[in-house]
Amino acid sequence: LNRWVDTAARLKVEHLDVSDILSEWDPMMNPTVLYTCSNLVSLRLVGMGLPNPERVSLPSLKTLVLILIEFTNKWALENLISKCPVLENFCFERSYDDGIPILRVHSKSLLTFMHDAGYHEDYDEEDRFVEIDAPMLKYLKISDDRTSSFIIKSPPSVVEANINTVFNLT
Repeated sequence: LNRWVDTAARLKVEHLDVSDILSEWDPMMNPTVLYTCSNLVSLRLVGMGLPNPERVSLPSLKTLVLILIEFTNKWALENLISKCPVLENFCFERSYDDGIPILRVHSKSLLTFMHDAGYHEDYDEEDRFVEIDAPMLKYLKISDDRTSSFIIKSPPSVVEANINTVFNLT
């Protein structure tokens, strides 16, 4: 997997889609290349573990799609998003044990935010929180039966919202 990502970076690929659903959640051996692809415009990762990015620079990344990703550090995703200055679209389909109890999305450029946590009967993690600070946000989609709190800061100019959640009102 690392050789493929290294080759894609060397060839200055702009769109990368990596699926590794058979990996048993082993972290990528060397994500440094992935986290520093200056030409990358869109990145879609499916079914893998990602370690904490020590150095991140994704100056061209506009679309980030993460599906069933497990993080080895609870701040890894926040760090990753914060280093994408032109990020416009972020889609996160969560695994019930993804290692991210608090998801903070701070982006001045984000236009689309999609968060899907669904339902999992074996879910026994502590409460999850999602905080969005994206003043340019136009489209918001939330499908989540497990997150206890959603906070939207900097009232965005949302044009369309699709919210499917269950709130615990007790």
